[in-house]
Amino acid sequence: MSSRVRDSNAQAVPLPEGRSLKRARVEAREFVAGGITRLVVCDSDDRRWFLLDASSFEIGTIVDVSPDGVARPIRNTEESDPYEAAERYRELSRSDATRRAYKASWRAWESWCLNQGLSPLEARPADVAAFLAAEAGQGLSLSTLRQRVAAIGHVCAANDRANPARAAIVDRTLAGIARGRARQSPRQARALGADELKQILGPIETILASPAIAASDPMARLRALRDRALLLLGWGAGLRRSELAGLRVEDLVFPKDGGLAVRLVGTKSRQAGHEWAAAPPAEHTGYDAARAMRIWLDAAGILEPAYAVFVDPASRNGRKPMSDRHIARIIQARAAAVGLGPGVSGHSLRRGAATEALERPDVALWRSQQFLRHADPRTTSGYGEFRDALSRHPLRGLL
Repeated sequence: MSSRVRDSNAQAVPLPEGRSLKRARVEAREFVAGGITRLVVCDSDDRRWFLLDASSFEIGTIVDVSPDGVARPIRNTEESDPYEAAERYRELSRSDATRRAYKASWRAWESWCLNQGLSPLEARPADVAAFLAAEAGQGLSLSTLRQRVAAIGHVCAANDRANPARAAIVDRTLAGIARGRARQSPRQARALGADELKQILGPIETILASPAIAASDPMARLRALRDRALLLLGWGAGLRRSELAGLRVEDLVFPKDGGLAVRLVGTKSRQAGHEWAAAPPAEHTGYDAARAMRIWLDAAGILEPAYAVFVDPASRNGRKPMSDRHIARIIQARAAAVGLGPGVSGHSLRRGAATEALERPDVALWRSQQFLRHADPRTTSGYGEFRDALSRHPLRGLL
């Protein structure tokens, strides 16, 4: 049973002439020209290849690729090979971001075990507790430590081994770390409110308004168009960076009465099925996410339903999807360009939108919770921090 975590952002390379593949999975498809589709397929060793084929398979289709470069779907795969189907379903149970995080956590655990002369699959609960203490000493956050625990349990289970992280000594160690840090200031992303967002968009608008820049550096203009759409949608819809990275053209809806609605598949708050988020219309202010998105898609030629919305226009075909880390770096770079760098992360757009929503006295808490797609209203209230305690204080105005 495989415990690999696939890096879905690895660069695909052309399938060598005469090479065949068995049971490869279609990861992406792109229209090229003349009815030809560029298929990106992943083989059993997690290597990514691309080939040109007149067929247009759905993403996720399992195919055999013949030596002449023709992909043929495997019919009734689940019925003919239920064990491989079960393996694929297990892969789909976690998002790409979770798999990458688990991979990094497992590597950290492997490295620590190697230094201690231990086997990572044969360790004891006391070893996991010591590992967590060592990682805490390096300044890792509590959420990262919990992720370490989850990754150890995941890989051990995938290899049919007992989970050493599921023990009272591990739970008590984590509880002690949390208690010891209770008075430390938590590392939280800086909230980018409406004023900060407008400040960040200023230089972008300057680039877009300059005919000289458009003529001398068209790639800078494309990046500006992309980043404007990304910032306005990410803030206006309160999206996570992973949700921005996962958007496809087919997920976008432009209502007649304005605004931009997006379908989110496999999110943190709803891993099965989909949910909806939306950025409100703002045509009269010049900060309209729907208008910015239309302009970006048209300029970049992103028209096919399966295309990723946010791509690197400088990549070989201009269609390489951006990872959540890439999106975080864009947010940080644009903020740093106007002097807002310290504390800004990929979460700053969502945090800023949440804070602004909670500070509006005319917006009920349940509406902010619905906007942020939180299951628990206490999670939503946490974004208000001390502001909520002051603005809604029961004794306010009595003295």
